[in-house]
Amino acid sequence: MMHDLSSAEIDRFLGEHSLGHMACCDAGKPYVFPLAFAYQHDIFYGQTIEGRKTEILRRYPSVCFQVEKETDNGWISVMCHGTYEELDFSQLTSELSQSIIRLLSRQLGATQARFGIQIPFVAASGRIEPVTVNGKKATLFRVVITEKSGKEYKKE
Repeated sequence: MMHDLSSAEIDRFLGEHSLGHMACCDAGKPYVFPLAFAYQHDIFYGQTIEGRKTEILRRYPSVCFQVEKETDNGWISVMCHGTYEELDFSQLTSELSQSIIRLLSRQLGATQARFGIQIPFVAASGRIEPVTVNGKKATLFRVVITEKSGKEYKKE
């Protein structure tokens, strides 16, 4: 039996998970990648090191984000569409940037330990600043959700 998830069920599901897949499109060619995230109030927060995905997302910020879970008797899947926004640390207040980093650290703790993901930002002179890894700067971003839906399937 399949049913649609309510908005509250979707929010609860997303708040309990920290690993999904983001899809974007580069000149008509789909690009999908796994992403550790933190979810709060219809916004996904994430971090990455600059590279191909940040280049694509800067040009084409419209994204799709999917999170799923297999259960003993079925599955749950949530799909969200939204807009990628890179967060410029020079424009963020220290309090806001620290709040986002704390949220990411708290919600990604288990994922970090399991997959070796780091939150690559350091506190310098009272401000959180991105670090450079192999010559590439760490980037903090958010995806503001414009629509979301979810399904749950349970075997009868």
